[in-house]
Amino acid sequence: MKIITLFIFSIWFLPFSLLSQKLHLFVVSATNDATIGNYCKINKENIISVFTQMCEQAEMELHTIDLSGNEATTTNIAAQIANLQTGKDDAIIFQYSGHGANNGNLWPFLLIPGKKLGLEDIHNSLCKKNARLTLTIGDCCNFGSEATFVSKDNATRKSINNYGNVILKNNCNLLLRQSALNLLAASSERGQFSQYIQNIGGLYTSSLVDALLAIMKNKKNTEVQWETVFKNTQKLTVELSNYHGKSQTPIYQLNPTSKEVVSPAIATADIPNTGTTIQYIVKSGDTYLKIAEKYVSKQKFQGGIYKSKVAELGKKIAVGNNNKNIIKPGDILLFDISAYAD
Repeated sequence: MKIITLFIFSIWFLPFSLLSQKLHLFVVSATNDATIGNYCKINKENIISVFTQMCEQAEMELHTIDLSGNEATTTNIAAQIANLQTGKDDAIIFQYSGHGANNGNLWPFLLIPGKKLGLEDIHNSLCKKNARLTLTIGDCCNFGSEATFVSKDNATRKSINNYGNVILKNNCNLLLRQSALNLLAASSERGQFSQYIQNIGGLYTSSLVDALLAIMKNKKNTEVQWETVFKNTQKLTVELSNYHGKSQTPIYQLNPTSKEVVSPAIATADIPNTGTTIQYIVKSGDTYLKIAEKYVSKQKFQGGIYKSKVAELGKKIAVGNNNKNIIKPGDILLFDISAYAD
């Protein structure tokens, strides 16, 4: 009886780093693809590198499942998930780089050999493993049956390996050892391409890595959360895509059973409006005219002129939104109010 008691006592006081926790990292990359294979390889290397460093800092065992080239098939994905053995305190992170498409759902499906497999289906299967943390991430198009857009622009990024000693051990512990949630993320919303750029790979994956490196240097523990990482990833992706003359607006869903999809507009709500260009987040009940009314000056325009200016601005906002008849909460609208404000 004494021996048992001492044994239990000794285990209770084992250092936290010795407790059995493992990160299962799925990296699926279409590295054999003729158009984006090299970019997928960059994504793969960056993802493995950043999570290897995080696990080292958190003193957490890393189990990497690398499905690249000919191994990147939906059959292999399904088999690896079926055979995955996890503990209740483990973490699972799945990241896909390759072509994607959409046949009317919110989330894309993977365009790789094998039976059709959606990103949401993968996430649901992984969640059934009952790990403490499950993240499913897709860097691919979310549009029709089109391929991922590849830009010929060149860009450079700081090597991940150069960050070294700035990574805070405690932040890695908070993200990998202590977070309890599941999250599903796609690099672009339905109806959009995802961009891959020479030298940096996918804009979304590059932004995710940058967001992770930034959060690992953050000294405010209250901000070291996965939702902060994905909000910042959205913001960076939008900014980068705009810089390259394209439009890419990522989405993510925290604990998908809530059915609340966080749009990139919400993620970038902290970006201040500058000058006369407005970045507006659509709210429930909004119409183009109601939005226009918020920005047309009643002091500058009187009576009928005010109403005509509201209609005029409303039309311009609609044109800027590709004349979409329906706008939904979370949509982002960009428009200029220089001719309508005081």
